[in-house]
Amino acid sequence: MLDTAIAGNEQAKYVLSLLQMAVSYAERPEDAAAPSLQTDREACGISDASFDETVAKSASDGYGNFYIPGAQRLIAFLDDGLRAMLAPVALVATQLEGSLGMQERYRQRLDQLVAATPPIVDDMLSGETISAMASGRPASGDSFHLLIMDLHKEINRIQSEISTEEVEGAKAYGITQADRSLIAAFMRGLARTGALKFDHPGLETTAARSDSTLLIQNDLGTTAAHVLVIRVTGTNAVVTHTDIHLQRLLFFQSLLEATRIQWDELRSHQASAITKGDLFYVTRGRFEARDDAGLASFLECLGSRLVFLIDWNRARKRLRLLVPNERAVKILRWAADHELGHRAFLMLGGERLVFDTLEQAVKTPLRYGEPLMK
Repeated sequence: MLDTAIAGNEQAKYVLSLLQMAVSYAERPEDAAAPSLQTDREACGISDASFDETVAKSASDGYGNFYIPGAQRLIAFLDDGLRAMLAPVALVATQLEGSLGMQERYRQRLDQLVAATPPIVDDMLSGETISAMASGRPASGDSFHLLIMDLHKEINRIQSEISTEEVEGAKAYGITQADRSLIAAFMRGLARTGALKFDHPGLETTAARSDSTLLIQNDLGTTAAHVLVIRVTGTNAVVTHTDIHLQRLLFFQSLLEATRIQWDELRSHQASAITKGDLFYVTRGRFEARDDAGLASFLECLGSRLVFLIDWNRARKRLRLLVPNERAVKILRWAADHELGHRAFLMLGGERLVFDTLEQAVKTPLRYGEPLMK
């Protein structure tokens, strides 16, 4: 059932990504070729290949409404994916005292979101409707996106609770002996740099086997919108990363340049019909190892990079008070390459620490908040 729930999570995210991409392309078809999202569709188990042409065939009516081929069926897949995610939560709720209320709240949220979605006629959807569905901002009200993230968090919690063993700190169940060595490699990398997060929550890892695939998931912090999923089959690994901050996602990709992982095109683009704060980004990277040793080396490197994503956006904004944004990102990249965490910088005062240090070193008075360079 958990395997089905994890597939449901990917199915729901695929639908929202496809709708966002369809709107973006329909508004500016001249900007780039239409992506198919075929690999995303196949990864989540949807067999209908006609959806690979959905983005290319989408069109805008010029008044904020969009023709998206297969939209009605896509919403049905979204509903199915969320109900698959809800199933293990409901099962656990029947077995644990006090959990029925939580399960009922999730079910009510889903029913209310489905009821609030306007009827789809002739595969037409408004940009406002898609924006509301994909919103990642709780202040804007509930959304399918927020429910997906909350249910994903619950699934991770259930995985942790039913784990039958622990591998170097990762909660695992149903794994093989070969899986243990790969999980251990990932956790070695995580342990090498993980202390740099100090008391910040995050980096909890779960692992499980699903048929021929080893699944490793890491929560990356307090927000469920910031998720890493690794699928290992044979000597190949597929890394799926979801983030609401495009710059942080691109930063993460840059941290793995030396591994030669191959990244797919980003799965979301800005469109005027969708509020910028309502976008989330999904990227998938593929790593093909020559042997088990090469795969273990990649997983160890991957694990060691994750701590540098925690509070990254906050650190970038604080550094931007000192230097331009591009320079701030380069500083964070240099720190990560040398395994120097930015959390310490934040905990010690951020830009205030730099200004105080400079005041002690130079004779010229400094004004707090004044950039050091432009």
